[in-house]
Amino acid sequence: RAARTAASANVVCKHVRREIRTLTDADRGAYLRALEVFHAVGDAEGAARYGPSFRNARYFAALHNAKDYCYHNNLVFLTSHPAFNLQVEEMLELISPGLARCYWDFMVDHQYGGAWATASPMYREDWFGTLDNGPDDAYRVRGRFRDVQMVLDPAVAANAAAANATTANATAGG
Repeated sequence: RAARTAASANVVCKHVRREIRTLTDADRGAYLRALEVFHAVGDAEGAARYGPSFRNARYFAALHNAKDYCYHNNLVFLTSHPAFNLQVEEMLELISPGLARCYWDFMVDHQYGGAWATASPMYREDWFGTLDNGPDDAYRVRGRFRDVQMVLDPAVAANAAAANATTANATAGG
């Protein structure tokens, strides 16, 4: 009998990202469904479904837009956004284990010239939704992400700004 020895090793899993248009319909559908859940699920429900480390899109949007952090106009931009992307991918992996990771090569859309907003498959209703939205529908995207709520509602922000201006004027005696 040959002697057996036990060994252990660290295993590294590397993910290969593919351009979103090169994904199979099934892989792209799974990715978009996971992204839809990421945007729709609340904190408590997400933690119950996917574990205590789960954070939803609102969390990342609020962190990104927080006035305490400045993720633009400085060198942090180069490292913070890829870090956000990695964290979002981790959340999508919690939602749908084994999910294909992808990226969007927006330079491919140059082939559409000035019609890129309507001709690119990225803006189909069954992908990320339309860009040619008008005031008759409050500029809401048509498609799977139609009901995604914004973290910062412009109407609320405008009302808050007006209230702050009124308060400031009253305080200043104006």
